[in-house]
Amino acid sequence: MRLPDYSAFDDARLVELWAERETLTDEARPLLEAQMDARGLTKKKPQQKAAHKASTLLREDGTRALAIDEEPMDLKRARFAEVAPLLKLQLFSATGRTAYVTAMNRDAVVVHEIASGLFMVLVYDFGASELTVSRGDAKRWGMDDATLFALALANLAKAPVHVQVLEHRIGLAFGNGSFVSSLALKVDELAEAAGIRSTDGYVVGVPNWHALVFAPLPIAPETMASLAEVNAKLFDYVDAVSGELYRVETGAATSGLPRWPVVRPSVSSDLGNPRGA
Repeated sequence: MRLPDYSAFDDARLVELWAERETLTDEARPLLEAQMDARGLTKKKPQQKAAHKASTLLREDGTRALAIDEEPMDLKRARFAEVAPLLKLQLFSATGRTAYVTAMNRDAVVVHEIASGLFMVLVYDFGASELTVSRGDAKRWGMDDATLFALALANLAKAPVHVQVLEHRIGLAFGNGSFVSSLALKVDELAEAAGIRSTDGYVVGVPNWHALVFAPLPIAPETMASLAEVNAKLFDYVDAVSGELYRVETGAATSGLPRWPVVRPSVSSDLGNPRGA
């Protein structure tokens, strides 16, 4: 197992990871502690998962936005109805620069491997920060992973995102926050908004937390090459997730626990030719 290099993290990120150390592997925790000691960072005992009560505000356009009240909320004692609006899905990859997956104790968190080395993790979204949902919290709620993931995916729809179409009918979605790439799980809706929806599926890239790229199937070799180039450029960015491309079937992105095959740009001919070619 490749262990994370915590020397590449800034002080703020190390402190965040220390607060979530129960979700790290036994091998990773000493490395994190050593890096914090080397920098003289205080390893204060984190508060009992202090969150905030969530309420809902109505925007002028009729959509709903999550508002955070000042009164603290103890996640260990909170009712599920109180924390449900906070649940989101965040993507991690062993090849990304977040390095969380290499230290993650998968038995301690709610996680699903979407593709080889690519994971979606259930988190609480507090706006300015995220906190991994522990397996213990999920057990108290008495819900299976598929139900929790579906709820968190529905919450993602509330996040603002910009969608545009590039050359070769390549879709690009981007925005602020750490959950834009997670919208790859709703690629049908993004493609519909961009006017490039396909009944045959898509090739999708999740290069970093703030962007995703997609192209409808069937796909031409030049489109595949261009998609791979755009994805690679966006992967060379902050909060990188994955440099791979994946095949997502139409309608399968939001059904149950998805599994995406990795697509190599050199074998784009296997994905069909454009209609009428």
